[in-house]
Amino acid sequence: MGTLSMFLEPTIIVGLLIAIFSNYLGKVGDLFVSLIKRLPPKITSYCRVRKWSYSKKVLLSSKNSNQVTYEIVRTFTLLLLFISTIVIYLFLAGSGTFKGLGSLPISVQYFINCPLFIFEILWLLQKDYTKKID
Repeated sequence: MGTLSMFLEPTIIVGLLIAIFSNYLGKVGDLFVSLIKRLPPKITSYCRVRKWSYSKKVLLSSKNSNQVTYEIVRTFTLLLLFISTIVIYLFLAGSGTFKGLGSLPISVQYFINCPLFIFEILWLLQKDYTKKID
């Protein structure tokens, strides 16, 4: 019975489904690309201009050593903010302030944890940008 319950784990089921339908996943990707090609020209040109301006920003930033240093410092500052938020939340959970957090509705829990998510997303975006200019 233990072996059977092991195969009913969600991760095993998802892995098996991906293995079974892996031939079709490539076709879904091709379908997605063909749908993007059918977008109106204004949208595709807008996307191209945005991508080009981002690439230009990365190229110009990578040539300026002061800008590279600034972006590295900004990345580590956001990392410190993210880690500080984690430490504060752990302190609040340990002191009992967040004792009944699990009984609150999920939307309230997300709202309480929102600063943590925001700092994480900002740090990850900045880290990716810094890697591109470095």
